[in-house]
Amino acid sequence: MVTPMQLDIIQSLVDDAVANGAKLVCGGKRNPNLKEGLFYMPTVLTDVRGDMRIAQEEVGVGLSGGSRGHRTRR
Repeated sequence: MVTPMQLDIIQSLVDDAVANGAKLVCGGKRNPNLKEGLFYMPTVLTDVRGDMRIAQEEVGVGLSGGSRGHRTRR
């Protein structure tokens, strides 16, 4: 990450996904060992739907999401 504001955006996307039914497998927060750093832990979400913000907005960090029975497009 480059700015604290970007960290807030990423956290908002992850929180929104979980609130709307996605499952957080790992990560999903700032690295607590790097209090002065701008580092968001690599994050994996499952049960992500195409209508969720996290699937619609450009993230540009180590987030991975998918839904069961569907292949993600690249």
